[in-house]
Amino acid sequence: MCPELFWIYTAEEEEMFLYNLFDTK
Repeated sequence: MCPELFWIYTAEEEEMFLYNLFDTK
């Protein structure tokens, strides 16, 4: 897998993680 796709994937995963973290208040 190319590094660029890897970084895009991890960025989206982190964004979803933060979204879920703040959404479960």
